[in-house]
Amino acid sequence: MKQKGVFPIKDGEFNTYATTCNKYLQTNQARLGINTTALSSLDTSIKEWKVLFPKSQNPDVRTTSITIDKTKLRNTIKTQLKAIYVDIPQSFLVTEDRVTLNLKEQGLKRSPAPVAEKGPGIEMASREGQQHILAFINTIDLTTKQMPAYQSIYLEIFVGAANLAAKDILFSKGMMVTRFKKIIRFEPGDAGKTAYYRATYQNSRGERGPASNVFHAIVP
Repeated sequence: MKQKGVFPIKDGEFNTYATTCNKYLQTNQARLGINTTALSSLDTSIKEWKVLFPKSQNPDVRTTSITIDKTKLRNTIKTQLKAIYVDIPQSFLVTEDRVTLNLKEQGLKRSPAPVAEKGPGIEMASREGQQHILAFINTIDLTTKQMPAYQSIYLEIFVGAANLAAKDILFSKGMMVTRFKKIIRFEPGDAGKTAYYRATYQNSRGERGPASNVFHAIVP
C-alpha cells in the first residue's frame, strides 16, 4: 500500500483506512482521551464520504463536480484525523492503536511515559484449589479493564499470620504483571495462612508510582 505520511494514496485504500479509523476511534474514545466535538465532526464527514465515495467510483454517475467534492471531503477527513492524532498523548497509544491508525512511523514528538499518581486496585477474582486469582483495577482509567498504556504492575507478596500490623508485613517476593488478572500459586504448607499483596504501577522507563493499599486473603 502506497501512502503519504499516515494516509494511503489510492482512494479505495483511503476509504478502507478512514472508515476503519473512525470506527476504532469511536470505540476507544475514552481510553485515548479524544475530544467529543472533534470526533463528532469526523463521524459526520465519514457519513458524507460513504455516500459520495461510491458515486465517485461509478462511471455511470460520476461527474466533475462529484470528483471535486470527493477530493475536498477527503482532504477534510485527513485534516480532522491529523488534529485528533496530534491531540492524543503519545503515552496513551498501545501497539494495536499504532497499527490500526498507521501511527507507528508518525513524526510526532513522543510524550514520556507518565509516572502513575496512584497504585492499582487489587481484588479477589476467584479461589481455585491452592491458588488465588487476583484482578487488578485500572485506577488511572476506571472505564476499562485494560492495563494503562506503558504501565505494568509490580506485585509484592508476603505469606504469614493473620491480622499482621503493617510493620510486620515483610514484602520480599515481587513479580511483574502485564495483564489485569494474575494467578498466584501457593505451597501446601501455606494453607490457612494469610497472603498479603501490595502493588505499584511501573512505567516503560522503570519508574514506579505509589503503592496500593495492602490487600489480604486467606490461602485455601
